[in-house]
Amino acid sequence: MGLKKSARAAIGRMLFGTADRNVAIRRLGSSYGGADFSVDDVQADSVVYSFGIGLDASFEVELSEQLQVHVHAFDPTLQSIEWVAAQDFPDSFIMHNWGLAAFDGDASFCPPENQDEVSHTIINRPSTKARSYTVSVKRLETTMRELRHEYIDLLKLDIEGAEYTVIEDMLRSQIFPRQILIEFHHWALEGMGPGRTRYGRTLHAIRALKAAGYLMASNEGNKNFVFVRQYS
Repeated sequence: MGLKKSARAAIGRMLFGTADRNVAIRRLGSSYGGADFSVDDVQADSVVYSFGIGLDASFEVELSEQLQVHVHAFDPTLQSIEWVAAQDFPDSFIMHNWGLAAFDGDASFCPPENQDEVSHTIINRPSTKARSYTVSVKRLETTMRELRHEYIDLLKLDIEGAEYTVIEDMLRSQIFPRQILIEFHHWALEGMGPGRTRYGRTLHAIRALKAAGYLMASNEGNKNFVFVRQYS
């Protein structure tokens, strides 16, 4: 198992590359829900969006408390909504009960196979389709318009495979957050046969971001990435 993991990591580094910008990277949050970010690009008046909270908002809460910044958090998962409502989070943590997609409307939300986990997805998951339910989703452009934000300083995406079409829609809409934290889900199978993963889609997304002026500031385990846009 260790050899397989090492080989997978080597393949990931070869495909996706390593960090190509020397910026001050800081990590906040727990070992599970934490994330790296470019600390120099976040101030008290920054606009922060975080999509995909689940049952761990440690990064978002620490960011809001330590940097005195308002964090707009988004998750349509029923367990997440109930969990957040039961917490004593600071007023600077603002929860919105809708998800992110490349379209506006309703989407079927499929739960994970392990019922002890909480990571739902709008990607088709035939094995749990019977337990799916409908949630509201909005495009990033729509969300910004409704919240009256003209720009985003930090965008965090942990949206279980929907990140690929969301990135395409974001770039097509000419929306360029100052920095983007992305968990790519290229290890998730697409149901196209054994061994078929989203390697190609992740590579395409990284190339599209770089073509839009982003540099890779952090690559954690070939899965969690930080991209920072160059100043024009």
